[in-house]
Amino acid sequence: MTNKPIRPIEMVVALSLVALPACSSRSQLKLELQREVVVGAPSISGATFDPSGRVDTRGVGRTVAVTMNGDPGLKASFDVAGKFSDRPMQEVQPGVYRGLFEVQAGESGRPAVTTRLLHVPTGAVRNFPVTPEIELFQSSPPPVDSDVLEAAGGCGSSIASALDSELQARTVHFAFARADLSNEARIRLDGATQLLASRPGCVLRVDGHADEIGSPEYNMDLSRRRAESVIQFLVSQGVPAARLIPHAHGETEPIDPGRSAAARSRNRRVELHLDTP
Repeated sequence: MTNKPIRPIEMVVALSLVALPACSSRSQLKLELQREVVVGAPSISGATFDPSGRVDTRGVGRTVAVTMNGDPGLKASFDVAGKFSDRPMQEVQPGVYRGLFEVQAGESGRPAVTTRLLHVPTGAVRNFPVTPEIELFQSSPPPVDSDVLEAAGGCGSSIASALDSELQARTVHFAFARADLSNEARIRLDGATQLLASRPGCVLRVDGHADEIGSPEYNMDLSRRRAESVIQFLVSQGVPAARLIPHAHGETEPIDPGRSAAARSRNRRVELHLDTP
């Protein structure tokens, strides 16, 4: 990655002197200036996915981040074949651009992603296919006898509904534009840790949300960071990370459609749900 500004224009200047016919006793000279403009494409040093590799979409969608490194201060965008084209990317630090896209629960395949840098004044542009690839797949849960599962502390149907309701009561809220946990949130999550300890076979979906202030891309990223904060706390309390599946919703699923400060506060949240096949 380079932190130097792009220099897409090179100018070659030639000077020449041309003699003009004399109109008096003095000679006249005319100075001619020639300029040749050469436009060079912006530089992109790499682009990556998060998550990358094989990504399991069983029962839950995913938010995928695309990060591109290149010349700073330009217009950045990316395409996902079959989904959209020219979606804007944000420059999160000089020369580092970031964009987000959603994959649906159960989606499979290898989405083809191309990033792009554009120098608007000259139209100089470079396209960059993202590698390594990301592969989406839906795993198949093994068949399990429900009686055996419940006896082992699992999530059989007879207890799933009640447990899910208890987990939803552990919803935590966040300050405006923040993803760190308050003391009140930590106390609520302590209760969720105890519930999970009694049911070691349960897997949770950790759903992050944001209010509508800010761009959709910013709110999607903020809701992802909120979900990750909750997961980090639960893992620190002994919950295995494999039992926690993050999912970001951004501003798309408000619990309160109002626009008051109280409504927005309710929408800045992370909810816990059982992950059911």
